Amino acid sequence: METLSPGDGAAEVAEKVAWWLATGTPEVWSVDPANRTLTRHLPDRTSRTFTREEGVEAAPVFPGLRVELAGLFAFPAG
Repeated sequence: METLSPGDGAAEVAEKVAWWLATGTPEVWSVDPANRTLTRHLPDRTSRTFTREEGVEAAPVFPGLRVELAGLFAFPAG
């Protein structure tokens, strides 16, 4: 899981995600607190971005775990 900082550039994040996936990580989640989104990146180079109104199933890495993004982003904006 990568939590984005205000200074992180898109190319830098993409490079980290590609490296983790190339080394065998089954999936990478990048969390953007500013936009309150979570993007799931998979080894086949597909990704999906989830908003705070959604939940994310963590299977197959953590079967049975569901992360509700409203709870993850339950902090004041800014």
